[in-house]
Amino acid sequence: MQHFEDNFWHYQNNKLFCENIPIEEIILAEGSPAYIYSKASIIKRCKEFTNAFSEVNHKVFFAVKSNSNLNVIRIIYNMGFGLDVNSGGEFTRAIRAGAHPSRMIMTGVGKTLDEIRMAVENDMLMIKAESKEEVEQINKIAGELGKIAPVALRVNPDIVVQTHPNISTAKSGVKFGMDPAPAMDLYLNRERYPNVEFTGIDVHLGSQILSFDPYFVTLKKLHTFVKRLEEHGLKLKHIDLGGGFGSPYHGGDRFHIQEFGKQAAPLMNDFGCDIFFEPGRFLTANCGAIVSKVLYTKESGSKNIVILDSSMTEILRPILYQSYHDILPVEKDDNRERISYDVVGPVCESSDYLAKGRELQKAKPDDLLALMSAGAYASVMSSNYNVRRKPPEIIVDGDTWHVTRSRETYDYLLYDERVIDDLTAIP
Repeated sequence: MQHFEDNFWHYQNNKLFCENIPIEEIILAEGSPAYIYSKASIIKRCKEFTNAFSEVNHKVFFAVKSNSNLNVIRIIYNMGFGLDVNSGGEFTRAIRAGAHPSRMIMTGVGKTLDEIRMAVENDMLMIKAESKEEVEQINKIAGELGKIAPVALRVNPDIVVQTHPNISTAKSGVKFGMDPAPAMDLYLNRERYPNVEFTGIDVHLGSQILSFDPYFVTLKKLHTFVKRLEEHGLKLKHIDLGGGFGSPYHGGDRFHIQEFGKQAAPLMNDFGCDIFFEPGRFLTANCGAIVSKVLYTKESGSKNIVILDSSMTEILRPILYQSYHDILPVEKDDNRERISYDVVGPVCESSDYLAKGRELQKAKPDDLLALMSAGAYASVMSSNYNVRRKPPEIIVDGDTWHVTRSRETYDYLLYDERVIDDLTAIP
């Protein structure tokens, strides 16, 4: 299975391990469901990414939106990566993790004025602007603060990539970025914005891209765009290719980053400036799993159903993107028959499916199942719907493991809410 390519998630004597720790040991101590991440897997993916672009002057900024666990952020930051923060909250988490603003970029299609001020005040490396009005606000705020704000425009190359439509972000008409013509107008009339320095240009094609072709097409379009800027006296300091590099979710295709880096290096070096990247999923998706307990099994018509203690509130991707996550038994039993199950959670929604028609070993109450590839866009998208408590996050480091965020308590969920007698009195 693709998840075992690094041997960080593997079976020993039919029991599932993360690095050197049996998953059952963690769940016995901390309960289920629980998010579990492999530190070694994260580090390996970081090294793989940077090595792929060793022939290119580049900087890498981890997309915090994919996994905002403080310790995950810190592990990646300590590998020499910068951080791509998408909100004031992500910035605050990055600071708490020990990151410096000079190694952060502020992204996001709808930054508030407070978030822009936060970026300018703290001298972040760059603000990615996505509209003319946003550039005007950045210019105004920077002027009030007596600063020059470094800005890159996010430009849509109008490329449709082969991915889920909800994560395709570079075609014309989407909410992200700017069309090339108005972006060019901003660059060429930069004297209107004396408190802004246009340092770069950014594109982001989408997520879970498995082909090199969209990136090569984008690089060629950018060359034409950047050459025109240079003809008008603007030499950019960086080109930002964003992220979107796909990760395998069930042993299928993967984005061969090493080969892409080798093939793309000549095109990237032709720009004569730094190349920025913003990977998220590529670094963390396959480092993690959410481990769940079987509550019940039942039959419904022609369907066999297994009900887990995790749900759409813990991992939204299956219903949001119809995504596939491998489901592995924490203890394999080859003597059990294989059954096709619909795997569901306990949330009171008919859409609360984690998998449909999945062949698994016959399930019994209290069995543990691991939903793989949950190291990105799982915990960060979780919710308290049905007043469910968010699970703990646990990082395995070789022979040890650490609870980096505890399971929420009911008191925590109610800490700032109160009954007001005057309001609830019935006349």
